[in-house]
Amino acid sequence: ARYRSLFESIDDGFCIMQMLFDDEDRCVDYLFLETNRTFEQHTGLQNARGRKVRELVPDLDEAWFQRYGHVAKTGETIRFESHAPAMGRWFEVYAVRVGEPQARQVALVFKNVTERRLAEAQLQESEARFRNMADHAPVMMWVTDEQGACTYLNRRWYEVTGQGEGEGHGLGWLDAVHPDDVPREREVFLEANAKHTDFRVEYR
Repeated sequence: ARYRSLFESIDDGFCIMQMLFDDEDRCVDYLFLETNRTFEQHTGLQNARGRKVRELVPDLDEAWFQRYGHVAKTGETIRFESHAPAMGRWFEVYAVRVGEPQARQVALVFKNVTERRLAEAQLQESEARFRNMADHAPVMMWVTDEQGACTYLNRRWYEVTGQGEGEGHGLGWLDAVHPDDVPREREVFLEANAKHTDFRVEYR
């Protein structure tokens, strides 16, 4: 009762699976023995308890069988994040063998991270579009983090200054400024960065 209460209360999906092997000791399927309340929410699989995954997801890629079969046979605990194209979802998974080794049962605690992965992909796409636009701009452009460290310089910057790729990151871009102008440029830039204000400064 304590066990079931615990796993019914967590937000992550949970299940115990009986791994099924062929005559050559290759994992070819697995049977869901136990599932918690949020299992269906994370997987989209309905009434999975007592059914095999190939019945529920016929096109599930082989990597899932290889991973879980390895856990069942070796007892090695694994944590990973992977895409399941047949389910249209990304999962973050913690897998561990349970029971006697010969039982070859595996327990999973997992979550659906599809929304996060899609957001990351959209961010990467947006970043790629920005970099493409910035690299073709006729002016020097750069981006810094909240501490004022440069994280990106466009192609025009390197063409004008002669610095190598990545050489201007951090505050390395100041190395391209005339030594007499560095103290003033550094002061104006870092003060504006700290206050989140616009600034204008001329330097050689």
